Amino acid sequence: YGVVMYVAFFFIAVFFGYTMGVSPVISYHFGARDRQELPSLFGKSLVISLCAGLVMTALAEILAGPLAAVYVGYDASLEAMTIDAMEIFATCIVFAGINIFSSALFTALNNGLISAAVACLRSLVFQAACVLILPQFFGVSGIWWSMTLAEVLALLVNMVILAKEQKRYGY
Repeated sequence: YGVVMYVAFFFIAVFFGYTMGVSPVISYHFGARDRQELPSLFGKSLVISLCAGLVMTALAEILAGPLAAVYVGYDASLEAMTIDAMEIFATCIVFAGINIFSSALFTALNNGLISAAVACLRSLVFQAACVLILPQFFGVSGIWWSMTLAEVLALLVNMVILAKEQKRYGY
């Protein structure tokens, strides 16, 4: 679990870096009531998040073996288990970028309540529920799939919120 989390954070950090960089730009254009640039930034950010998510997921899948070997290469069975876990867990990365961006978007738009709700649902509520439920049906693999399902659930919530708030914020 520790190895998977260390490796996952490396890939997920790309999304946090992007959102930290684009958030002030979004906030500026929102404050300036720039109804042309804000939707452009929003659309580009979604495309960048999706494309980066696909690339990061592919990289995580490809590098699962070498990265597991670096951390737990001393034990063949632990290495095999880590590779399996990393390959399953990697599927969550493609969804994480959009979810992280959505949360940061609402912070940039001065709506901390929605941002906090999205972040809390994504990283606490959905993850905890999935970790408790999925292993009962899928065994140990359910633990690794729980993050992906939590991200998908958060994405569904984000899509509803983004659609609902689009007119209000003009993105």
